[in-house]
Amino acid sequence: MVRGMKKTDPIIWSITDGYHASINQFNYLTGESQHAELDKLFEGKVFDQQDAPDIVSALIDRCGWSIPEYCVYKKIFGTMNKNENPLNLNTFIDSILYSLSLRGHTGSFEIVNRKILSHHMCHALSAYHCSPFENCLVISSSTVGDNIRYSESIFQKNVMIDHYSPSYIVGPSSILSDVGHICKQHISPEVTRCSPESYMDYAEKVVNLGGYFNATVNLIRGSELLADYTRCMQALPDYQAWLTGEYFQKKNIQSNPMRAWDLTWEQDPNHERKNVWTEEDEMLHLVAVVKTSLENVKHTIMSKPVQKKISKSDNNIILVGNTFSHQLLTGHLKRTFPQYNFFVPPDPNDSGLSFGISNWKAAQLGWKGYDYDRRPKRQFSGIPFNMEGLGDAFLKSIDISVKSFADLLIQGNVIGFIQGNVENGNRSLGNRSILCDATNLESMNKINTIRKNKEAWYENFSSICRLEDAPKWFITDNYDNLYNNTFCVNTTNHFRVKCPGAVNNYNMAQVQTVTSESHPILHSLLSCYNNVYFNAPFCIKGNHLLNSWETAKEIYNESDLDYVVIVYNEGKGSKLRLLYK
Repeated sequence: MVRGMKKTDPIIWSITDGYHASINQFNYLTGESQHAELDKLFEGKVFDQQDAPDIVSALIDRCGWSIPEYCVYKKIFGTMNKNENPLNLNTFIDSILYSLSLRGHTGSFEIVNRKILSHHMCHALSAYHCSPFENCLVISSSTVGDNIRYSESIFQKNVMIDHYSPSYIVGPSSILSDVGHICKQHISPEVTRCSPESYMDYAEKVVNLGGYFNATVNLIRGSELLADYTRCMQALPDYQAWLTGEYFQKKNIQSNPMRAWDLTWEQDPNHERKNVWTEEDEMLHLVAVVKTSLENVKHTIMSKPVQKKISKSDNNIILVGNTFSHQLLTGHLKRTFPQYNFFVPPDPNDSGLSFGISNWKAAQLGWKGYDYDRRPKRQFSGIPFNMEGLGDAFLKSIDISVKSFADLLIQGNVIGFIQGNVENGNRSLGNRSILCDATNLESMNKINTIRKNKEAWYENFSSICRLEDAPKWFITDNYDNLYNNTFCVNTTNHFRVKCPGAVNNYNMAQVQTVTSESHPILHSLLSCYNNVYFNAPFCIKGNHLLNSWETAKEIYNESDLDYVVIVYNEGKGSKLRLLYK
């Protein structure tokens, strides 16, 4: 019998395409779930239909998944991942099904119509079923999904009792969607680092810059993002026409590559347009537009209809969608509304949609949902670390204790840390991390060098501490839901004095809390000196988190990382192996 094949396996595979393509395996009797983002499964590989057998083999043989009884597919975007060339998705899905049939799959296949299950319903289901709330309001806001940019959903005891998607509400991410498409359509990699493969990442950086609610000219001048933006604008075919404002006089804005600024102009009516603008002027305007849009999210929550929904939801609010990938915004809302309990899932972007689809399909098959206090946190995926090549003689290795690991950090070393399965979403949550002592400014600067001098206001860097120590370092009304690194919070004077490099211009910091149950090794590491560490994603040039030793070795050899530590024999007999040149 083929591995994993049981005719009685109550398994669903939910498949989504798009910028964050993913596959979710779900047992509709027990609720056990495994998740795989395809770019992490293959570390950024561009897919085509010939790769379907490799995907199926990797999930079943390497990850230990089962042959599904049901396959469910929902179309998200027009391409499978960041490739410039559109993929024939029907052919790809057919290839997946054919590869499964060779393994014994004889179950059903279903394509989900957006009228039955919309993009934002998937977001809401995915976020709710990993939240700590029994009753709540889910606010979903993203670039665009099934032609809708925003929705509100009320859940009570595992049931979505209301879903509202007004087509006229435009969220911050959607305002900047065209920024990304400008990069994709008009910019070549030779002109700018914002290659077509990372065009949406660029737009997200602009959103984060706008998240500084009192952003100033000085914050923008000299920034790496402004330099990128300048190169993008200069690469436009009619750059001079843009400088003189000719684009803004065109009536047919849909054919105008600068339509993002035309469409959003009304949101900043007090900002006079000069006869000739510089890139700095345009960036300042763009940031002003984003800030206005971010404030609109706050006003939406304050509106009477939404307030009524919150009152029916035990004052619990879940934020999901690309808009809420930005900790500055979610932190701002958390501070503005201390009377509410906020939660953001580990993967608020589209990579979590397939988990929502699985819950929808499982409910049709009789699944009653999780007990609210026993839901999976979904921080980590179903993809184990690929250890192939670890025995390479190029590096030396020794086993070390947790205390020795802590000593190396206190001494100022910057260390790559790898354990367990890779994270869901784009944040490091302790399994693919670059760690240093947050009280050591030299180490903090070294991380920036390793990460190619990324500017902290748009990076997913965070401070990581034990939950019981959080009040010593951070100020917030609620410390309960900080384990996903999804909020910026205020810092104590003690933190600002001890860890100046981890504080932004507003005395805030991103934070992740850990417990002995959630992260036993990290908790023990932090307990050695009751310290706080700085946690940066262990990844290549700001892209996906690494998931193979070959990639880890490449980063180590090309950077100033001092050591890499890998956890093996995970469980009660876990050991730490220190690798060094």
